[in-house]
Amino acid sequence: MALVEQLKRWRDLARLKSQVRRAPSPATYGGLAERLIALGETDEALLVAEEGLEVFPDADRLHAVQLFAKKGRLSGQIRKLREDLQRRPNPLTYAQLAQVYRELGSYDEALGIAAECAERFPLNEAS
Repeated sequence: MALVEQLKRWRDLARLKSQVRRAPSPATYGGLAERLIALGETDEALLVAEEGLEVFPDADRLHAVQLFAKKGRLSGQIRKLREDLQRRPNPLTYAQLAQVYRELGSYDEALGIAAECAERFPLNEAS
């Protein structure tokens, strides 16, 4: 049964990829990237969204898919950095966490992390 499911997924992805090649549009790139996210292939989905944004830089759907894929990819890293801060707070970890939030476009979160770092480590330049 698993083989049949894999074949269906592969066929579905092949169809979406051929649509992107035949008739590139924000909808086709977005559909492929969203399907890849649904299958757990966030890194590949991020690449597809970025490729689509090179061709269609103003496509809101592709920006949304790119942000969602980035969040999915970076959520594990955020969790790990937050755990590290709970165990052993240090300025480097604060800087890494703030950088991840900046990459996601969450500037308020990044500023909050930097402020917390400055409060805990006032003599450090990282904040």
